[in-house]
This record gives sequence, structure tokens and C-alpha cells, in this order.
Amino acid sequence: MQTHLNDNCPKAPNSAKTKSTKILELPVPSINEISSQSSAAKKPKKNLKTQALFAAGIPFSSLENNYIIQFFQRLRPAFKLPNRKKLANELFDDVFDEVKAKCNEQILQAKSLTMVSDGWSNINRELVQNFVICTPKPLFFDTIYSGCNSHIINLLIGDILKIDQIKTVMENAKKLVNYFKVHIQAAAKLKRIQKDNYNKEIALNLPVLT
Repeated sequence: MQTHLNDNCPKAPNSAKTKSTKILELPVPSINEISSQSSAAKKPKKNLKTQALFAAGIPFSSLENNYIIQFFQRLRPAFKLPNRKKLANELFDDVFDEVKAKCNEQILQAKSLTMVSDGWSNINRELVQNFVICTPKPLFFDTIYSGCNSHIINLLIGDILKIDQIKTVMENAKKLVNYFKVHIQAAAKLKRIQKDNYNKEIALNLPVLT
């Protein structure tokens, strides 16, 4: 190509001639290098394939459909689809662990966190609860079968109160409430301040088990 550009294309820019020279000088990978690169790329492609199947919500049974199998074999004869059993077990666990690790990493790096939950019932009328961790980039964290939707908030708050920092705040709040319950003059002064600032009295209550 360089000879053609030099002899027959005098108006060709020098940059094109230089690029053609550089392309010709690129080393050609050996068979061993190609084999090594292919082996190294197998796992990411495998994960990408399974992630695509899960994310698209494709039924596992479709992987055993003859037309689907023939379609992928026509595209690439060496390509093999996993069977539904392997997809639902080994491959599912691999993708779950990978995604979970990425979520945990982003949670640890986040400067602020907010947990959001919502629930519904599945096709078997079982109550399901979703948990989303909101960082600067929202993450779907977990989904659980609650079994008892009426007490899910109480159970959730109970777990949150077991966190050391939250537990300390709650204990200090209890001490503060008990102080005003015991000291009548301090409680009366607090009520006057509440009326001056909020035009109403705000009762101080202690938490109880439900």
C-alpha cells in the first residue's frame, strides 16, 4: 500500500503514508498469543452472557429451545449456551457474588447512605420486601420474603437500633426524656419554649416494644 501511495497517489497526505507504514510494521501475534488472549477473555464473556440473560428476564427454558440453539450455532458454531440447571445454580451464584461485591464496594466508598424499602405480594401471595441503598448512585441491595407485612417496619427499626452508633443516640434520647419526666420545673420550662417556637406542646415519649 505504501508503494501504491508513493507512486500513484502523489497528492495523498503524508499522514496517510506514515500511518500505512506504521500499520505494516505492527507485529503479527503468534498462535500462542492468540490462544492465550482467547483463554483470558473466556471468563468475562461468560459473565457478560449470563448477566445479559438475567438482566433481560429471559426464561431459563428458552435456552433449551431448538430454534434458539440453532440460531446461536449459526452465528458461531463453537458457541455453547448453558443448560437451564447450570444457569440457575453455578452461573447464577457467580453473577450474584460479582454484583454483590460491586454493590458493597460502592456502599463503602459512598459519603452518604439512605435506605428505601417497598413491598408487594408475589404470584403466590407471599409478601416480598425490597431494599434499595441510595448513594450518589442508587443500588438495588436486597429483596426478602417478610412473611408479616404489618410488623415489617417494627422489625426493620429493631435491626437498625442494633447498630452501635444508633443505639448510643437512642440511649441518650431515653435519658433526656426521663430527665424531663422526673424534673417538673424543667419540663414546664420546656413546654413554654415549645409554645413560643411551635405554638404547641410536643409530648416526650419513651419507646416501647410492639
